[in-house]
Amino acid sequence: MRRFVVLFCPVLVLVVLIGRYVSDSRLYHSQTILLLPVSVLQMGQDTFSSYVRLRYDNFIPVRDLSDKKGVIVVDRLNDGRVVFVSVASDRPLRPREVLLKYEIVPSLSFDDQKKEANIRFASDFFRFIKKKKRHLSAVRYAVVHVDDAGNTVLTGLADGNGILLVKGLRGAFFDSHRNSPRK
Repeated sequence: MRRFVVLFCPVLVLVVLIGRYVSDSRLYHSQTILLLPVSVLQMGQDTFSSYVRLRYDNFIPVRDLSDKKGVIVVDRLNDGRVVFVSVASDRPLRPREVLLKYEIVPSLSFDDQKKEANIRFASDFFRFIKKKKRHLSAVRYAVVHVDDAGNTVLTGLADGNGILLVKGLRGAFFDSHRNSPRK
């Protein structure tokens, strides 16, 4: 029985990781790319790669959302930026509207006066390969791929003009010929 458990656990972990990889790769190749406003909280480098921790700027008032998790409707502008429309309902989406899942998370601030909830749309931790000097102070947008259900995957970071500054490890692996988030 012990051998069975010792052999079964690594296989189970491998199956879960492969399933996650396949679902993220399908999401990465979705055609809808959004630019979501972010602020850089922390930059660093460990033995594996460079990383950045992000905070999504609240373009939706948190007090207007009743649930800790949910789905909103956003209008995708021509350059990929988004404008909040409403909380998701049964009405059909208009041509440029996209569903976007959100989660309200506690603030990372240790200052009691600044404790407020933040909205997260995709991962807030991003790894990338540092090949050349990056100007991460210019980061204004997270480049996010979204599917029809509102699921997202963070694939890059862009400046105020929507120009891709950093492509993530996963994005570099899936697709090496894209260089701009604009579609």
